[in-house]
Amino acid sequence: MPPIRVRFAKFSARGRPLFTLALAGALTAQELTLEALAKRRDLWPAECKLTAAVDHTGGRLPAGCACIVLDITGRKLVLMPVDRELGFELDCSRTDFLTSARAAWNAMTPEQRDLDYAKLATRADLWPARVTLVRVQAFKAGDSDKQTVYPRGTEMDFGCFDGERVRLGHAEHDPHATFETSATDLMVRARAAMLEKPRAVGRVLAELDGKLISLKAGKAAKLNLAKPPRFTVLYFGAEASGPCQVFAPKLVEFYDAHRQAGRAFEVVFVSRDASAAEMLRHARKHKFPWLAVSFEKLKSIPIVQAHARYGIPHVLVLDPEGNVLADSYRNGESRGASTALDELGELLEPRKK
Repeated sequence: MPPIRVRFAKFSARGRPLFTLALAGALTAQELTLEALAKRRDLWPAECKLTAAVDHTGGRLPAGCACIVLDITGRKLVLMPVDRELGFELDCSRTDFLTSARAAWNAMTPEQRDLDYAKLATRADLWPARVTLVRVQAFKAGDSDKQTVYPRGTEMDFGCFDGERVRLGHAEHDPHATFETSATDLMVRARAAMLEKPRAVGRVLAELDGKLISLKAGKAAKLNLAKPPRFTVLYFGAEASGPCQVFAPKLVEFYDAHRQAGRAFEVVFVSRDASAAEMLRHARKHKFPWLAVSFEKLKSIPIVQAHARYGIPHVLVLDPEGNVLADSYRNGESRGASTALDELGELLEPRKK
């Protein structure tokens, strides 16, 4: 078969907007058409292969070349080779895209097929501790001129998911980054989790288990997994921070008052100090009555890494599976730790019958 000639153009590695529309009714693999797939990006294979060589001014892409699908436009796919940022359009019939999508569909249970991005946003019990990037991603934090490039295949700590974007972290880069869901293998991992035995405890306590210390004794300690709290509050702070010196007493007062009233929540201190000694100094100065993440294990907890920020004090309120219920930050802007604390107070108010 002669090579196909196409017109090339540069495309961003970020891809296009996500689609989370559900397929109507139960489809067979053969009914999984390109039109149906255009509405369900979560069913796209991570990559497809060219079934014939493609020529362009920069050379030839051979048959079998692996490409990422960025978009579907009519009968054509917007493709990008996995090893370069060079986008082009090609008729779907010149790839194994449909064949791969249908094979994956055949291997799924009905429940897995029904899980789309919108539903996954409400199923935190299926969220993994980590995800892997399926294409190169670039991230620039705030007003910084520094851009961090994450190669394809980078494993990232998973924070949360809102139906379109995922909040991720990496032990070597701070603060966290947000990416389009299609740039990760989140859906593959979530569907695999549907076949596994449910977690005995929620994700938050499961990740913290075995990595906490008593601030009074300086020794390993545990939360009560048999009676888990409704909310877990991560307090990010440091001894060298003036604002933390002001906020910490307020948090202790809030904690004591609400715990004495029988409220089911727990606080965990996440140090942003330069050393374990400074962490203990900050905690003992303010007489923290709660546990802390061991200084040596700070970078080993995905949910902590994914939410870590430069700005402190930082208060983050999570439900047992990791859904964010209150946060000092919103859309990358600080709202103040006291704001998140006020929202926690509202969550802790007795429910009206």
